[in-house]
Amino acid sequence: MKAINAAALLVLLALALPARAVEYWSYTYHEIEVTAAGNAGRAVDLAHDLAQLDAAFARTTAAPVGSWRVPVHVYALPDAVFKKVYGGNFASVFANADSRHDILINIDNSNAVDRYWAAYFGYIAGIMATAGNRYPYWYLLGVSSVFAASSISGDRVIIGGVAGNQLALLNRGYMIPMRTVLNMKSGDPQLTDGNFDQLYRAQCWLFVHQVLIEHKYRESVAKYLDLLSEGKGEGEAFSASFNISYDDLDAFMHGLMTTGTLNRFAINLPKINSGTPQVLTSAEVNARLAEFGVSHNHELQDAMQRARDAIAVEPNNERAWRALARGQITQGNYAEALRAVERLSAQTTLSAQGYYDCGVALVAIAQHHADVAVDEAALTQRARDDFEKSIAMNGDDPAPLVGFSAMIVSHKDVEAAKKLVPVVQQAASRNPNDSDLARSTARLCALLGDADCALKFAQAWQRFSKTGAERDIATAYLSRIRTNIERHSAASADNPN
Repeated sequence: MKAINAAALLVLLALALPARAVEYWSYTYHEIEVTAAGNAGRAVDLAHDLAQLDAAFARTTAAPVGSWRVPVHVYALPDAVFKKVYGGNFASVFANADSRHDILINIDNSNAVDRYWAAYFGYIAGIMATAGNRYPYWYLLGVSSVFAASSISGDRVIIGGVAGNQLALLNRGYMIPMRTVLNMKSGDPQLTDGNFDQLYRAQCWLFVHQVLIEHKYRESVAKYLDLLSEGKGEGEAFSASFNISYDDLDAFMHGLMTTGTLNRFAINLPKINSGTPQVLTSAEVNARLAEFGVSHNHELQDAMQRARDAIAVEPNNERAWRALARGQITQGNYAEALRAVERLSAQTTLSAQGYYDCGVALVAIAQHHADVAVDEAALTQRARDDFEKSIAMNGDDPAPLVGFSAMIVSHKDVEAAKKLVPVVQQAASRNPNDSDLARSTARLCALLGDADCALKFAQAWQRFSKTGAERDIATAYLSRIRTNIERHSAASADNPN
């Protein structure tokens, strides 16, 4: 009999055994929910680190935030799963949907030194994107990069580090003129050049580090950002804020490479008491990834299939049914969407998010006059009930308030507007930089004929619009309100009685 090498036997046995499925863990701390592949420690570390980073960010900056922080969902995924869910080869992506912020991390596309850089960057970028100010691209990148380089260990956060090869890029001698840096938008074709994009990001990091950490040009930048948020052009805002020229700013940036400083400072925070992470079933993992896909319309077919796979194993998985309902609406399959809503409504317990998603789906079905054997009035009433239940369960979440307000305005339902407007006004007061709440309040007030209220909140909508396109819509709406006020004033002067 021929002897078998022991090492070879072990290899053969290893090849014969089925590959062990990757475990996924869930951990939630306050409004941060983490879904992480690999081990429980990763889920806990990510949630705690992001909570501490949030506190450090609030202490370090004057970024406007409301009384309520949007829920954050973090997905730490292996490379193969990341690509199937998002369809691209990135270290991380972040996106906002309704009143939720999602961060997708490729755990295989990072390095040991900066293992959570992508998560930190995505978290801070999400705060910046939802803060209600139309921050320029260079500032969003710079602030996110400064905080992404933080070192977090338990109750101590050190801010001001250097990530990756940023200094090496800047030490090559060439820099992009700062006039170009400050004027560049996120979709600029020059940024498709990888080398240019890396240098651009490095300069954004260096300049914002000088502003936030070294306190250089801090007052000038604050004034500059205010002027931009008021709709001023970049050149006008720069001239009115800085007492130097663009050439002077170029000289300052070059001088940093020889005489500049890069300080760091530590912030001590209360220690976080650890909770218990939970291992996830494969069905729940599929449901969560399906929710991401349909929320952002990424790889929609894959997301829909994941929802169906989850339901096949766990027929009452709420998250999977919510994802399926939203995906069907996106595809225009209103009858199938209504069936998903019926399954959700039949559940003995439904979350505030579940009622909100049902309301959104029912409004869409009614608006498209879908042939679903249910008349529009009945669908609208059901949507109203679901929105009200969602608001009652979680009154801090702006999404159901915004959705309900839009439905009321579209139906010109004055009586419902009278009941809802004080609730929305209170939410807008708690979150004064939320453009969605400001828009909703302005439109409800206009429906009720309260021009002063409509004018006040339309101005807030315009000021805190997140994009240029949204700002243009708000400006046009504000112009119509002012015109109506002027006409009313003229009519009152002609006939005071």
